Amino acid sequence: MKKNMINSRNKGLAFEREIARKMRPYFPNAKRGLQYQAGEYVPDVVGTPFYIECKRGKKFLSVNFGTGKSKQFNPANASHMFVICNYYYDRMLKYNDDQTVIIVWKLDRKPIQVTIYKPSWKLGEKLMPQSTNTMSWEEWEESIKMDFST
Repeated sequence: MKKNMINSRNKGLAFEREIARKMRPYFPNAKRGLQYQAGEYVPDVVGTPFYIECKRGKKFLSVNFGTGKSKQFNPANASHMFVICNYYYDRMLKYNDDQTVIIVWKLDRKPIQVTIYKPSWKLGEKLMPQSTNTMSWEEWEESIKMDFST
């Protein structure tokens, strides 16, 4: 059992490094965030204008809410993604309150997906609800090219 835990941890770290590498053409300073050096609220990928968290799982995404125990979430379930996004949004507020929360995730033998989180916001006097938008890595990369290419 312990060997599987080590392998899943290594898989997660490798995924963080992979995403940082994929971001470098658009954000040359992108690299894996080091929570053990810079603090617990540092995102998995730093050097971008986003708060990027990377999740890698077999069939479900696992999130540790600081309790020492991880919970499993089905990324196909929108309410599950809201729970994950809200958790990382709260962490982002403790790190830097001016970033969009991005969850980059991948299940085994499936393509990389990107979920963008928009918290509740005001439009005049009306409170707009929180929302998430999930897209493929390729769609995300195209939007980055349009918005951040020099």
